[in-house]
Amino acid sequence: MVKKFLLTAFCFVSFSITANARSTSYPGGVTLMQHNDYVANSFYLNYTINGKDSVGIISEHERMQNIQFNTLQYTRVLKRWNQENSQGNLYLHSGVGGAEINNSFKNGGFGSLEADWENRRYYVAYKGSVTKLEGQNKWYRQMARVGIAPYIGGYEDLQTWFILQVSHTPQQQDNLVTTPMVRMFKDSYLVEFGVADNKTALFNFMTFF
Repeated sequence: MVKKFLLTAFCFVSFSITANARSTSYPGGVTLMQHNDYVANSFYLNYTINGKDSVGIISEHERMQNIQFNTLQYTRVLKRWNQENSQGNLYLHSGVGGAEINNSFKNGGFGSLEADWENRRYYVAYKGSVTKLEGQNKWYRQMARVGIAPYIGGYEDLQTWFILQVSHTPQQQDNLVTTPMVRMFKDSYLVEFGVADNKTALFNFMTFF
């Protein structure tokens, strides 16, 4: 039962740290995610090939520069640490595609590294990424999270986490933003919501099947 619970939890953790990183769930699994924060609104569709590889599409609207960025993504699990009641992961993400800027199409891509660890009480995660578009400067972003579950529920129960997220995006006017949030998930559905210190809202929705 514990391992079954953790599998569901880790599927969600893999898809919830950042706007760009979408990791593996279970072989043959499909994940949908809609992500909104102070930087962008994003939509993801991801298919897990096996325990280490997944592919997907990302459509993201970066609001400050009014850029619509669409990419094909590949994710590889570089390392996984399995313990009886916890799991850690190291991922490599890469993507190629392009963006519509001032009525012209620009080729581009991104790469990122992501690490996370979680048991049923505590959660930590970090991700760093770089995005490059033709004729544009590189766009860097990093994000870290720490979380705690106020109670440990059963597999069928509503799971709740309190999470503190710190995001660093040098290109933004608000380049360092802290967001306290609440995560809730049950069965194959997850929501995250919070308000950052720059008064912007965060809302994420995820499901997998």
